[in-house]
Amino acid sequence: PGLYRRAVAIMGSSFPEALSACLARADRLVQAFYWPDPDPAGWAGAKAAVKSLAGWGVPCTVVGEGLNPKFATPEQAREMLGKVGWVG
Repeated sequence: PGLYRRAVAIMGSSFPEALSACLARADRLVQAFYWPDPDPAGWAGAKAAVKSLAGWGVPCTVVGEGLNPKFATPEQAREMLGKVGWVG
């Protein structure tokens, strides 16, 4: 609680095109941050997510290089997101 105002967590390495469309239609400015698992499937998923989001005009930044999101503490998440300009 308190770390994210609005967030969507995607499990696995696939990114639904419908989510990109939903974010693009949001009634407010959307900035996406994608934190992949640090393995080949995670990075392939990140590439696909960035491509999908860009196609809908939603800016996306990949974060968390080298750190598995499943094991990150809230402090590590804040630090990782802060490095790319997230203000929460």
